[in-house]
Amino acid sequence: QGLRWGLSNVWADKVCDEFQAQAENEGKLGLPVAPFMKNLDNPMGRAKLQISFIDAILTPWWHVVQMNFPKSTIIEKIVHSLAANRKRYTQVVDNKVKLSQLLFEE
Repeated sequence: QGLRWGLSNVWADKVCDEFQAQAENEGKLGLPVAPFMKNLDNPMGRAKLQISFIDAILTPWWHVVQMNFPKSTIIEKIVHSLAANRKRYTQVVDNKVKLSQLLFEE
């Protein structure tokens, strides 16, 4: 999610596909399925997962990195991409736009 939208969304889809497949396999084996791996078969579920990942893991981590390297333009771009991508996913969750409408946006 620290990459530009087109690349971030491709990788997010790959991860969500993997989580979804793992959840299906665990369900078939009678194993408990992690809550974050459920409901990834729709854009709303995927957008919510990405927002949670950005908020809980990526933003705090990159802010610490940015504090330690305050002059890094690369880190600044990553933090900016996180915020921009989170905003796009929020638009999906708020039903303002469909994820498919954002796929080719940069």
